[in-house]
Amino acid sequence: MADDTTYRRRFETPAVSDAMDGLGLEPGVVTGLTRLAGGVPPVMGPARTATVVDTDEPDIPGLAEYLDEAADGDMLVLGWAASTTASAWGGLAATRTAGRGCVGLVTAGWVRDVEEIGATPLVVWCRGPMPRSGKGRLAVQRVGEQVELGGVLVRDRDLVVVDSTGVCVVPRDRSPDVLEAAARLQEREEAFRSALAGGAGFGAARTRAGTM
Repeated sequence: MADDTTYRRRFETPAVSDAMDGLGLEPGVVTGLTRLAGGVPPVMGPARTATVVDTDEPDIPGLAEYLDEAADGDMLVLGWAASTTASAWGGLAATRTAGRGCVGLVTAGWVRDVEEIGATPLVVWCRGPMPRSGKGRLAVQRVGEQVELGGVLVRDRDLVVVDSTGVCVVPRDRSPDVLEAAARLQEREEAFRSALAGGAGFGAARTRAGTM
């Protein structure tokens, strides 16, 4: 797993995706989700996984424990196994999540209180906004177990990279290799951009930067 210094760097999902391609890994690109307003991407953090399921119990069982046990720097990742269309996460959960020092939420389900979420530093990707409450309808279970998210299997503590373009999931045991490769790609892209800004033609700038 990447160290604290690495987490303070800013990696963009295109570079991470390209790095995974170059290393022959599964793409890890989550599809079908939408970014809500709020937060200043790019950010990344180890996944704290759980799954939302149906229930008829009061409130949203398991949510409080899930939020209270989250750690500084975590990326909350909620899979969705419920048949109910409702929100399992909203403004109050966002306030608690931010208070724990988490960097964001990626979920295959819905959230509400978009303006409240936007007032926090969290970056949130989800299926979409949904005013309907999950209280008495949804529960949070299977904390720490593997979840499926937009066609990608996410294990607890896999590295999740999020920006305005999308979401990439990096296997925890390959994150050092992927981030090292992504850093090189970002440096080459910046050299490419600088050459273009200096008036070089596209082909010449590409050659000068050493990119494909």
